[in-house]
Amino acid sequence: RYPEIQRELRDNPDLHDGAIEEITRRFGTSNLARITRRDCELGGLRIRQGEQVLGIYPLAGLDERANPDPMTFDSRRKNRKHLNFGSGPHTCLGARLARREIRIFVEEWVGTMPECRIAEGTAPRMSSGLINTMRDLYLEWDPA
Repeated sequence: RYPEIQRELRDNPDLHDGAIEEITRRFGTSNLARITRRDCELGGLRIRQGEQVLGIYPLAGLDERANPDPMTFDSRRKNRKHLNFGSGPHTCLGARLARREIRIFVEEWVGTMPECRIAEGTAPRMSSGLINTMRDLYLEWDPA
């Protein structure tokens, strides 16, 4: 949808670290589910013992109080905040590996692929649960 982002990352490899964090902030992958141990109330909602509660971690990165204009992808964003790898003693052990894998993808994609776009007449299709997943993403680009 935004070819200027592709060009910016291709022309400025120094923005890759910011892009990795922005990808993580904007498109978080995991959520946290728990079963309640007793009846309780949260924000006016009654939750009964044995019900499942799903904490949607990626929403923290989309809170405009934490990240102004959160729906905009900005590799230069300052002081971005998200919880997509947890926090404190609950930080994901694989966070460093995940960031490294995203870095390799970004470097290879912007370094080797021609400028691409979402195929006309299609839209990305996502699904959510414990893991947020991209179900469909059809891309097209002009032949070289």
